[in-house]
Amino acid sequence: MSSWTLATNNLLAPYTPTFVANGALGITGDWLGIGKGDCHLADLFTRSSDPADTVRARLPAFHALDIHNGLHWLGGLDRNTSLVRGYRQELDLRAATLTTRYRWHDGDRRIDIAIDLFVCRHEPGLAVQRLTLTPHFSGPLRLSALTDERRGDLLRDQLAAEPLRATAPNRADLGWTLLCSPAQRDTTVAIATLLQLAGPFEALEHSFVDTCGSSGVQLTFHAQADATYTLTRYVAVGRLDAADALGQARRAGEIGYAGLHAAHAAAWEQLWEGAIEIEGDDHAQRVVRAAQYAVLSSLRAGSRWSVSPMGLSSRGYGGHIFWDADIWIYPAVLLTHPELAQSCVEYRCDRLEGARAKARQYGYAGAMFPWESDDLGVETTPSWAPCGQYEQHITACVAIAAWQWWQATGDLVWLRERGWPLLRDCANFWASRVTPQPDPERLDPQQVYHIRDVQAADEYAIHVDDNAWTNASAARCLQLAARAAALIGETAPPLWEHVAERMYLPFDPERRITLEYEGYTDAIIKQADVVLLTYPLEWPLPADVAANNARYYATRVDADHGPAMTYAIHAILAAAAGDRALLSEYLRRSYEPNLRPPFLSFSETPDQDYCTFVTGAGGLLQALLFGCCGARLTDEGLAFPHPPTLPSGWTRLRVRLRCRGSTYQVVVTPEGREVQAIPPAA
Repeated sequence: MSSWTLATNNLLAPYTPTFVANGALGITGDWLGIGKGDCHLADLFTRSSDPADTVRARLPAFHALDIHNGLHWLGGLDRNTSLVRGYRQELDLRAATLTTRYRWHDGDRRIDIAIDLFVCRHEPGLAVQRLTLTPHFSGPLRLSALTDERRGDLLRDQLAAEPLRATAPNRADLGWTLLCSPAQRDTTVAIATLLQLAGPFEALEHSFVDTCGSSGVQLTFHAQADATYTLTRYVAVGRLDAADALGQARRAGEIGYAGLHAAHAAAWEQLWEGAIEIEGDDHAQRVVRAAQYAVLSSLRAGSRWSVSPMGLSSRGYGGHIFWDADIWIYPAVLLTHPELAQSCVEYRCDRLEGARAKARQYGYAGAMFPWESDDLGVETTPSWAPCGQYEQHITACVAIAAWQWWQATGDLVWLRERGWPLLRDCANFWASRVTPQPDPERLDPQQVYHIRDVQAADEYAIHVDDNAWTNASAARCLQLAARAAALIGETAPPLWEHVAERMYLPFDPERRITLEYEGYTDAIIKQADVVLLTYPLEWPLPADVAANNARYYATRVDADHGPAMTYAIHAILAAAAGDRALLSEYLRRSYEPNLRPPFLSFSETPDQDYCTFVTGAGGLLQALLFGCCGARLTDEGLAFPHPPTLPSGWTRLRVRLRCRGSTYQVVVTPEGREVQAIPPAA
C-alpha cells in the first residue's frame, strides 16, 4: 500500500471515521459515504447547554445522500449487512480526497456506487461531492440529495430554491440556498448547493423537499441497465448573502469536478512540499503522513484562526482553543509551514482584550488568557470544570508561542506592533499573580516568589502550590517580555526580571529531581509537566537534574489513560541524550497505542476512541523535528544544538524547514545529519 493512501476493505473490522477539511471547513466521513458525518466551520460557535459555555456549531449536513432501489433505502443498512460487496473506502492523503466504492447487492437490484468527497483547499468555503451510479437492472430509482438541518445546531432564516433546468443533452442542474444563524451570535451563514446531473435519465421527475427539518431535492427516474449516472454537488458555505453563495456554487459548477479537483490537489501538493519523509519503516511513514494530514487539514493560512484539540475532525472539546494549539500543534508547523502557524499566533493577538477582561475579573493586572477560548476570545470552559479558573499556565504558553514567532521570522515590526502588547500584558499578569515570601537563603533581597493554588499541566494535580511548569513558564514569560522590550526600545519594569530570577521551583535534593509541585509525593501524573522544563522551555537545569527528571517522570505517567503527547516529549529528551533505544520506545509509545483503524486516526488516550486528536499528532511531529533532527529555535533563528538520532530500523529522515526567509533541507541518517540551504525559486 502506498504511504499516501489509507484504506479499508472490511466492513466488519473496527472503524473510526476520518475527515476532509481545508482549515476553514470540515466534513467527517461515514462508512457508506452518504453524508452521515458532521460539518463544521472552524470559527462558527453557538450556545451550549451550559450557560458558561459555547460550542462550535454543527452545520446542517449539506452532503446527505440516499438511494432507493425500488425496494429499500441504502441509508437503512448497517455495517453487519451482507448486501454491500466489493467495499473499499480510501483516503488519499496527498489529494485530501475520500472515496467510497461498493456494490449494493439487494436481490436482483445490483448497483455499483462510487462517492468522492473533498473540501477545496484553494477555496475556503467550497465542498464537492460526486455520486456515480451504475445500476445492473432496468427500473425505477430514486435519489435524495438533502441539506439536513436536523443534524445541525443552526436556526433557519430563509430558504430559496431554483427549478431544474436542462443545460445540455443528458445534463441538467438545479440549486438552492439555505440561510441560517447560530444562537447568541449576530451572524448569518449561507449554504448554497448546485446539483449537476449527467446521464441518460429517462422519465426524470424531481420534487423539492422542505419538510421535517430537511431541504433539498428528490429525483425519480427510470434507470437503464449498465448505464452510468452522475450527481455532482457543489456546496458554497460562508458568511455570504444568498445570491453570492449560489453564485459561488454556480461558478464552481462551471469549472467542474475535474478542474476543481486539480486545483485542490495542486494546493495540497504545495503543502506537501513540507512532507516529512522516512525510509526504513513503512508503517511509521504512514503514521506520520496521517499526522501531518490531520494537522494541515485543521489550519489555514491567513485565517487568523487557531486549532482545537480535535482540529476539524469533530467539535470535540467544543471546538475551543486550548494550550494544545500553542505548545503542541503550532510548533509542529512553525518551521515546516510558517504561513499556517502565523494564523495561530494572530488568533491570540486578536483576542488580547478578552484576556485583559479575564485578568480584571480575577483582580490581576495585564492579560489572563482563557483556558478554553472561542471566536470571542473569552473563557468558555464549562462551569463544572476547575481548569477555567486554575489552569493558568496557558498565559505563559501564549507568550512563548508569540516569542517563537519572532524567533522564526526576526520580524521586529511584528514584534513591536503585535507581539509586544501581548508579551507585556502576559508579563504584567504574572508579576501581579505571584506571592512574595521571605527566603532566609537570599540576602539581597530576602524574598522568593510563589504561585499558589493552581491546576498543573498534569491535570490530576489541582489546588497545588508552585507547579514546576507553571512557575518556570511564568518566569520565562517575564524574561521574554523583557527581551522584547529591549529589542524594540521599550522600558521593561525591573520587577519582571526580579521575579523571574527569584521564582521558586520545588526540588528534592536527595533524589536531585524537580518536584512537580510543592509537596509532590510520587503520584501518577496525567501528562507531561516537569519534563517540559527541558523541552520546550530549555530551562537551565543542571544536566544531572534534567536527566533524572526524564527518567523519573517517565515512570509516573498514566500510560493507560493519559494523552499521547507526553511520550513525544520523552522521545525528544531521549534523542537529545543520544539514546536510540529509548527514543525508539518513546516514539512508538507516542502514537502506536493511540492509533485507530483504518485511517490511523489519533485517539486522545489508549483506552478510548476520542478522535482525531490533533494534539497527539502535533506531539509526534515535534518529536521528529526537535528530537530526531535535533533542531531548536533560538533568538538567532534556526539552530541544531542537539545530536541527530534515528529510531531503530530507520535509515533516513528528510524534512524541509523554513526560517527567517531561508529554506533548509535536513537529512538525518545513522551516520549523521546534513543541513543544506535550498536556493529560492527563480
